[in-house]
Amino acid sequence: MSLHKFSTRFISIVLVALLLLSSACSPADQVYTDITEESIPALTTLDNNTDSNTFKLSSDYVISYPNKSARDEVAAANLISRGLNAVTGLNFNISTDRVTSENEGKSAFEILIGPTNRTQSQDRYNSLLHLDYSYEIISKNVIVICGGSPEATLNAARAFMKDLFGYEEDKTLTAVTASGKQADLSTGTAFLFKDEYPVKTLKIGGIPIDEYSIVSAFGQDKANLIVSTVAKLCGTNIPVLKKSEYIPDSPAIYIGCSDAEGNHLNQVFDNYVYYITAKDSKVPHIIIDTAKQFTCNEAVEKFVSLYFADIKPGEELDIPINTDLICGYALGSEGNKLQLSKIVDEKTIAQGITYEQRLYKDQNNLPVRAYVLTITKGSGRLYTGTPDDGELLLNKNGTVLEEMNAAVENGRKAVAGVNADFFAINGDYLPRGLCIKEGKVLHGNTDRPWFGVLHDGSYIIGSAAEYKKVSEELQTALGGHHIILKDSKIYDIGFGNEFGYKTSENSRGISGRRNPCTCCGGRTSNRSFQRSLFRGLGGNIQGTKVHRCT
Repeated sequence: MSLHKFSTRFISIVLVALLLLSSACSPADQVYTDITEESIPALTTLDNNTDSNTFKLSSDYVISYPNKSARDEVAAANLISRGLNAVTGLNFNISTDRVTSENEGKSAFEILIGPTNRTQSQDRYNSLLHLDYSYEIISKNVIVICGGSPEATLNAARAFMKDLFGYEEDKTLTAVTASGKQADLSTGTAFLFKDEYPVKTLKIGGIPIDEYSIVSAFGQDKANLIVSTVAKLCGTNIPVLKKSEYIPDSPAIYIGCSDAEGNHLNQVFDNYVYYITAKDSKVPHIIIDTAKQFTCNEAVEKFVSLYFADIKPGEELDIPINTDLICGYALGSEGNKLQLSKIVDEKTIAQGITYEQRLYKDQNNLPVRAYVLTITKGSGRLYTGTPDDGELLLNKNGTVLEEMNAAVENGRKAVAGVNADFFAINGDYLPRGLCIKEGKVLHGNTDRPWFGVLHDGSYIIGSAAEYKKVSEELQTALGGHHIILKDSKIYDIGFGNEFGYKTSENSRGISGRRNPCTCCGGRTSNRSFQRSLFRGLGGNIQGTKVHRCT
């Protein structure tokens, strides 16, 4: 038996009174035996004529499952129908629980699958955690087969058919592995499986997770990852509510909106952007805000990675609420879906200038490293590096380090070097795009975009067509390949360009190597949002001859 799971079986066996014994029990007395899954005794079967609590199933029974049901709940109902037909030779009707009246439309005999709208189903469902499941023969009229989740309900159906009739199907539900046989049933027969969860008590921001609800502007599906993640941690099923069902001033996780009225954050939205933040107050509200439905999946994935990464098993876990405004872009199947794993190295290399080495994991769980240089406004000056720190570029080459050393020899204090534009590696070594050094044009404008610094110290990212507007004001300028972000919105990701993708694949189609890329950009006053981003896709590999402007 699995070390991570245990089961408790409660099987009530009605003892038949022996008339010759003076201490005989009443026929209604029940004995509950605690046994292990490996040593389940055969259920005692009694003749209907001698015990009124024992009976056989008839075709009068209707198999009912929730009107709004999941795939596994429907599969559970069909499994019960097929199995009972095989062992009894009878056909059983299957129906949803649409009828909500106490009596109207109800069958006199029901086998309830999952959390139907019948009281007996709801009582049992509310007592179960996510992966727990049970079955119970409440009376001759009602049998309840239910789990704390759709997958658990399917497990309950499997257990019911195996334990009581010896009937089994394979994991795919396409082949019978044990045909079973007809059997008598006894009222009061019950079974309960309780799973073991990594975290006994889960809180977010000091509030127990079972006090939270999810309000989703885009329906249940967009919340499923959060629901399943929490459920597998502690067994709690967070309810997903419509706006009209939400109880005001209760802890909530909003998806696709920033409050129960369906409003959005006061931020810049487009077809790709999403935001994650929280209001940490007496009643915490966590916000996963998107303007478009198709961005939700990646936004929720990002939220789960932020809040539930590296969870360690324990008695109690209290996850702090993150009130930072975190911005991301949902690129769907076209993106690599990078998730930040950890910051490997972080240090200040000069006043106002920091360096980070970040480790990401892509959708194939492969590592991607990024090296980030952040310059606070007024803390440094960008300088165009060239071979020998000169102004001649034709037929000249050098590595980034060589260009930095040349600048230092000429009295410059260089603290970092960053790769820049493409260049003619098999020709005259001239850069492909614009290159301006200390206000002097070393290579003219082409059809490529560029990054520049004006004489007043402000930076600018522009297209080839925009060059003439500011050409006289540029102190420094370097060419690149394309503009990724513009005015806080995705402008050109570069899909379809070979340098934006992997360069080789193994036999499984997984990238073996990526092209190194360099980009630069600036942020607005909101530190979590990059206003514009510019990519020059040349590689920065130590020891190779690189382009002329660094």
